[in-house]
Amino acid sequence: MSRKAVESLAWPTIVAIHTAPIVWALVYWPSLVPQVATATTIAVMIGLVAVERLLPYRMDWSIRGDPEVWRDIAHTAAYAVAINASRALFLVLLAGVMAQVGLHGVLGLWPKTAPVWLQVCLAVVLGDGLEYAYHRLCHKNATMWRLHALHHTPTRIHVLKGGRHHFLYAFGRGFVVWTPLLLLGSPGEVVFWQYIAEVITGLVGHANVRFDLPSWVHRVVTTPQVHRIHHELDPGPGNTNFAVVLPFWDMLFSTYSHPDVVAVSAAGIADDPIPRRFFEELKSPFTYAQLERSRDAA
Repeated sequence: MSRKAVESLAWPTIVAIHTAPIVWALVYWPSLVPQVATATTIAVMIGLVAVERLLPYRMDWSIRGDPEVWRDIAHTAAYAVAINASRALFLVLLAGVMAQVGLHGVLGLWPKTAPVWLQVCLAVVLGDGLEYAYHRLCHKNATMWRLHALHHTPTRIHVLKGGRHHFLYAFGRGFVVWTPLLLLGSPGEVVFWQYIAEVITGLVGHANVRFDLPSWVHRVVTTPQVHRIHHELDPGPGNTNFAVVLPFWDMLFSTYSHPDVVAVSAAGIADDPIPRRFFEELKSPFTYAQLERSRDAA
């Protein structure tokens, strides 16, 4: 098989490998979907580390020699704990309280009698629209940016950067994305598929792998080429491509950049004030203004 063929097949193959076990769990063992999703994600992440060595997109974005790798792993672990806590808080506890007081599904718009697969698709589509709004708000609002900036500090984009979020970012999703879906009437276990879909596209979306995809695919689903533009150092293209799963939302609100038109030169934040130390990064949402003043005074 030629190298070009491998580059063409790599992305759909990785997405299929990531998706198939989770869909299997949905059909045959729904109660284990979160556990299967976690195990599959870890396995795919390890596999992508190897694929990055074989089909690198940029040599200067390699995991090898990246001084931030261990902090990437630590932030990913903290974020994973926060996601589980957020899931328990919003999709179990809050959903239960809302049901008790008559707020779960108060809008009466959720198709509760529809097949589960259709409800999952609806949660993914609507949830990605809400995720788009949350993500864009984090770039436009100075206070919200402090929660999200950590994800944009890396100057290398590879698979270990996908989970590099501040742990508080997970709880923001609970308020902005999951709670509205609960108000519509979506069951908590269906709402969680919004996050599962995000992980499936987001993990491979940060991979430092050379993928060769038809131009039209970039308009249907958020590919690595589409998401890399969002990490561009230049804030012009960097403030586009906010959708995590479906570029439809960016196209709808005129924030879409196509990779055939926009090239990525460098990643990161211009004049990034956050020190490259784990606990300083954890504190950064609360110290960001002070860090900016210290940077400007230097």
